[in-house]
Parts: sequence; structure tokens; C-alpha cells
Amino acid sequence: MSELLIHCDNEDLIKEIIMEIGKSLAKNDTTHETTGVKNIASFLEVVSERAAKTLLSQLPNVTQLLDCEAYQLRNTAVAIMANIVAHVFTAHEESEDADTRVRYEDQRIKIIRLLMTRSRDKNSFARSKALTVMSELVEKNLINQTLHLDFLQIACTRIKDVASNVRRKAMQLLWKEITVFSKVILKEDVFLSLSEVQSGLEKSKRQLENIEKLLIDKKPKEEEKKSKEVQELEELNEEKQKCMSAEEFYELYEKFLVEIENIVPYLIQLLGSRNGSDVVESIKVLTALYKRKVNSALVF
Repeated sequence: MSELLIHCDNEDLIKEIIMEIGKSLAKNDTTHETTGVKNIASFLEVVSERAAKTLLSQLPNVTQLLDCEAYQLRNTAVAIMANIVAHVFTAHEESEDADTRVRYEDQRIKIIRLLMTRSRDKNSFARSKALTVMSELVEKNLINQTLHLDFLQIACTRIKDVASNVRRKAMQLLWKEITVFSKVILKEDVFLSLSEVQSGLEKSKRQLENIEKLLIDKKPKEEEKKSKEVQELEELNEEKQKCMSAEEFYELYEKFLVEIENIVPYLIQLLGSRNGSDVVESIKVLTALYKRKVNSALVF
């Protein structure tokens, strides 16, 4: 039915069916309807892969699935939201309309943040699904820079989960965050030490303070608009922006390293776990950190 619905290319029909499914699920207890739940979940996921834009307009009905008792339906909502992020918003990154870009970026961040909350689901399979989806978003570089720290913090928290499947997915997310952070954000293979990052942060703050003092002293008069003083003022403003960007970069870098330094002892502890996936995944993460010269990983 999902294939037929997609080939019909009828957006109104898709919307109507999604709404009817939502109403039906709201009225009935899906806790013990295993077969029916799996069929609905599979149907919705297939539709969302091919008609993600239509599902975006039905987002309220999609998020209703997060209230279902059946974890398979909560996982379906997570998969749908991930497909929306992957297939809808990327097409608008090059849009010439600034308002459209801003609106879509706001929607994208809201959906990603909603996905992040599912890492705290009461069911371990649902937590595992959320972490899997987050890993895919990181791997495909579909999250903006400000969310990487949030993803890292979630991974570090879930590594301490009681469920082994969740710990495994959390370590896989952590490994991908380390890889992407070094390649995309740092653009280098070796991390600075925490002390070096803190030194860079302090230097940026001092430079910013000095520039702000100079800007106060160089307020031009109205008749000096095209004078040398105005040109100097513009140059100072450019330097100020660079210093602000550097400060934000070092602040992110510092928080990233602190999170990693704090989780490394626990990763080392997992090397003695009786669970095979704990050992394998922790070795993978620790090796990635060792190669990047992270201090706490150099001792294991």
C-alpha cells in the first residue's frame, strides 16, 4: 500500500491517510497489537523516505506517535523526523531567500532537538533507535556546529546506561562525534591539550577587550565619515568579529575536551566488561582518542 500511495503522487491522499492513522492510534490501545503496530510502523517509514516534505506538513500527527505505548511507533516517529531532516531541509540550504533559509533552519533545529529527547525514552530499544538516528545525522553532516556538543553530552550520558544495546549505540555516536569534530570543525587530526585550548580562549578574550576599548576611543564625528579614522574603525570591527568567532570556537573546544576527559575513565572501565560489545566499542573510541593525542587516553 505504501508503494502504491507513493506512486499515486497525491499529497492530499497521503495527508488524509496519515490523519486517519493518527486518529485510529489515539482511540485504540496498541500495547498488545504487535503485528498491526509493526505494519503501521513499516508503512509510515517507507512513506516518509519518499514523501518527507508531505510528512513535514503532518508533523503534529507524527509527534503524536511519541505518546504511544508501543515503542515501535515511537521509533517510527524518530525515523520519520530523521527523514524530514535528511530529505527536506538540505534542499533549502542554497535558497536565495534568506527568510526561507532562516525558517527552515529553525524548523530543522526544533526537530533535531525533539529527536535528542528520545535518548531518554523509558524503553531501551527506543533509546537505542534515537542514538542510531543521531549517529546517522552526524555522519551525514546534517547538524549545525552548535549541536555537536549536545550530541556529545548525550553520548557520554548514555554510555553509562544500564542497557548494553544503548551503551553500544552511545559509543558509536561518540566515535562519530570525535571523527567529525576533528575533520569538520577542527580540520586537523590531533587535538590540542585542554591547557592549550584554555590559553587560546584567554588570549581571544584579552584581544576582544582591547579592541572594544579602541572602538570606544575611535567614535568618528559626522563629518569624518570617509576619513582615515572611519576606515580604521571598520578594520577594528572586522577584528572584533574574528576575535568573537575565535572565542566561540575555543569555548566549544574546551567544553568538548572536558566532556571527553570525564568519560575516558569510564571507557577504560568498560574494557573489563563481560559484555563483548562494551569491550569492542570502548577500544574503538579509546583508539580514536589515542590517535588524536587526547591526554587521558594516552595512559590506557
